[in-house]
Amino acid sequence: MFKSSAVNAVSVAVGAELAVQHAARPAQLRVYGLNIQKKTRMIQIETRQVRDVLLIEMSGRLDSPSAGEAEDRLLNIVEGKDGPVLLKLERLEYVTSVGLRVIVRLAKLLQESGGELMICNAKGVVKDAFEIFSFRDLTKIYDTEKEAFAAIR
Repeated sequence: MFKSSAVNAVSVAVGAELAVQHAARPAQLRVYGLNIQKKTRMIQIETRQVRDVLLIEMSGRLDSPSAGEAEDRLLNIVEGKDGPVLLKLERLEYVTSVGLRVIVRLAKLLQESGGELMICNAKGVVKDAFEIFSFRDLTKIYDTEKEAFAAIR
């Protein structure tokens, strides 16, 4: 039988970054003899061209396990792009500081090549993260896709 301090330790360990660090695949954590499975969603990236705007839709989680792959894919997608890129985040559920770094690199790469990154449809904790880290100083953020396209014209 677990003592209350062991149960508290398990709760803390499960709630900590340990679960997030291994989220690229179902992680097995061994905490005080317990096996805990954590199922995660990987990041999904879809693109389409709408007139002269490259629209990139992201869904899932942009965190430590998914950031490397997401960064590689995004940078390849926008390489040499000199027009507007709209990052639609309506289905992005979660972003960490590592994920925010990916978006900063994307914005800077676009700026260097004469392009521009805009963000739309960020919701919940994702929108909060952009506000906390003052992303409006780096890129334009719109509440809706319609507002973003209106600003481009």
